[in-house]
Amino acid sequence: MKCSSTTLPSFASRGGFLAGVSLLLLVAMLLPLPLSAAKEQATFKAKPVTIDAEAPAKKLVFLDFYNEASDANLQYLSQSIGNAVDTAIKDKYRYSRIPEATWKKYTKDNNWTEKDFYDRKKVREMGKALGADGVIYGKYNSADQQLEIHAIIFSVIDGEVVDEQDAKAPISAEMFETINQVSDNLAKKIKDLFVPSDRGALTRSLLFPGWGHFYKQRTGWGNFWMISGGTALAFTATMTTMFIVIRAQYAAYEPQVYKNSAGGTGHYNQTEAQAEFDRLEAKGNQYGQLALIGGGITAGIWLISMAHAYFIAPDAGNVLRKDNKTAALPVQFHLGADHSQIPSLRASFSYTWGFQ
Repeated sequence: MKCSSTTLPSFASRGGFLAGVSLLLLVAMLLPLPLSAAKEQATFKAKPVTIDAEAPAKKLVFLDFYNEASDANLQYLSQSIGNAVDTAIKDKYRYSRIPEATWKKYTKDNNWTEKDFYDRKKVREMGKALGADGVIYGKYNSADQQLEIHAIIFSVIDGEVVDEQDAKAPISAEMFETINQVSDNLAKKIKDLFVPSDRGALTRSLLFPGWGHFYKQRTGWGNFWMISGGTALAFTATMTTMFIVIRAQYAAYEPQVYKNSAGGTGHYNQTEAQAEFDRLEAKGNQYGQLALIGGGITAGIWLISMAHAYFIAPDAGNVLRKDNKTAALPVQFHLGADHSQIPSLRASFSYTWGFQ
């Protein structure tokens, strides 16, 4: 029991305050960062120069479109729409088309029906099994001498629809122009399969710093932010844990007391008891302050990482320029091992500007 004659330090009363502030910092750390709509003006997105890219080529599947009405007279359109999309994008992006025989073998082995070619769940399962990054699929129908087309670009990795296009045309020579228009519209949107989206990078960085950079294939920056965020988070967690431990020790400390003949109580060694309270108070406050500092730094890293992941340009290794070479980024950052006799990490920045 703590004697009333001993002056109790303020550490115990500060526990609730420190815990409350730490909670607010953690909540703030997870709040989405409001970002300017003028992201295209950001300096990170300067005009790229041409170099050889190391990014692996994307893999796409162009499925036969589902003939919903089972119209035998229009069955030939099943392949025409996908082929038209392929023609529209092959000079703009670097990718490999998964052979028709490969995905047809998969559909046969898994007993697909015609309707399954429009089943999003099964389309994604097939894409994962074949190692595809995206699938172009859809359906068409014929009614009242009208052709109705619904075309979809699907991201296998994200499990999301990148774009959808709907169109109608009379069943005549005019419908081929409509098919080409649908293909051109899809070609304009298919860039999101090759160029990771800013929103996707922001969402991933919200979960952990660096993930959004890896999503944009900016490995150097991803390593930097992931190491920074992980270190700050570990430091904050350690300091918070120590604060809780010391606070528990403070609450549990019971100096020896005695009762006199008059029924009063006192410490056997009041000076020693007060010194121990003071020691626990000082130590607990130190850990509490370090936890707050660590929480603030962690929140700052989280928010800055989110903003950086949103604004930084993605690796454009799969986007082709007019000369059929790949586009790269003017600002580069690399973080990796230094292969010297003394093991260490080395970071490097570089900036290149080309004139055309």
